[in-house]
Amino acid sequence: MEVYADKIKTLQKLTEADCFTYRLADAEEELKRYEADLQECRVAEALAKTEFDDACESVEQAEAELLVQQQIHEVVLSELQTAKSALAAIKKQSRLYKAELQGIKREFERLSEQLDLEPLEIWKNEPYPKFSMFVPDVLSWNPKGDRHSMEHPFYSLSKRSDIKPREYLSPDGKSRVLVLPSLHGMPTIWDKDILIYISTLIRSAMKRGDMGPENRSIRIDTSNYLGATAKGDSSQQYKEFAKAIKRLHGCTIETNIETNGTSVQEGIHLIENYRVITKTKTGKIASVELKIADWLYGAILNANEEMLSIHKKYFKLTGGIERRIYEIARKHCGRQPYWSVGIENLWIKSGSRGELKKFRHSIFHGQVDLDNLLEYFVELHPDEDKVTFYSKNHKTPMKTLLEVLRKPSRKRPPAV
Repeated sequence: MEVYADKIKTLQKLTEADCFTYRLADAEEELKRYEADLQECRVAEALAKTEFDDACESVEQAEAELLVQQQIHEVVLSELQTAKSALAAIKKQSRLYKAELQGIKREFERLSEQLDLEPLEIWKNEPYPKFSMFVPDVLSWNPKGDRHSMEHPFYSLSKRSDIKPREYLSPDGKSRVLVLPSLHGMPTIWDKDILIYISTLIRSAMKRGDMGPENRSIRIDTSNYLGATAKGDSSQQYKEFAKAIKRLHGCTIETNIETNGTSVQEGIHLIENYRVITKTKTGKIASVELKIADWLYGAILNANEEMLSIHKKYFKLTGGIERRIYEIARKHCGRQPYWSVGIENLWIKSGSRGELKKFRHSIFHGQVDLDNLLEYFVELHPDEDKVTFYSKNHKTPMKTLLEVLRKPSRKRPPAV
């Protein structure tokens, strides 16, 4: 038994030694793993340090660039402030120049009025030179109108807004007029006063040699226009003037009527372009710069054949139909002793929107004032359905003229 006990002890010792050896080997392997991990940590630390250094360098560069940008920003702000100050100085100087120019213009107009002149003023740096013109004496001026709009109906005879197109074909079929109004409405026979005023001024400038074959823009004084056409100087008249300009500009007229020896089928605006100058304090239109249609300018250029003088009291005719009948009589009767026309043809030429029977009734039953038709006496022939116009300016025997003046009725003597 002792022998076995010794053997058991020996085996125990051997087992303990082996276990210690095994544990030692495990410890060595564990140590090696720790050393490997440590080495990896050192490598990672080195990489992290390198990245940190790079990051610090980038931050320093960014700070330097930011500093440069801040300096540039400060320089730009300084230059901007300088530019603003310079612009303010320029605007101030510009206002002074404008005020000085206005003073010169007022002085020029005052001197022109004292000298009783029609001033001529050419404005530079404009696509079309603009002539500033006015009638120096509204009591003695001789208004003129184109014979084409006297013969053919271009305008509405009512002050009510009318946006319906109208077409006119002359009885002989040679002349055609198509009027296409804008949303501002069709130009009225009162709007035509603007074109009569402008045509008269342009013709006067042509006679002086200030205007020639080239159609050029002009400037008209609103107050002078209102005075020359007997409209008064109320605020309402200035407003109506602005509306009339828009209607004349917006309306399109297609016609083949010949002017200055040329007949072209074309669409025109009676006023091609315009610019309104308004007084800031009063809100009234001081003047208008505009250019009329080449078609109308051609008629003015060929005035001996295409322009007719109009009685100065024409502008005091209040009724649209009275104005239109005067124009027709002026065109067809002219300085002849008389001219007769059938009611239907007179109705067509007038451009009246009313029915023929209503037009006939208004003529023959006194609803249209024909007793004060300026240069003409009127004789009505209801049985023949016609009207005869007699010229007051024609040399008729005094006895016949006195008989006409003393008769209270509309019946007039036969033509001489």
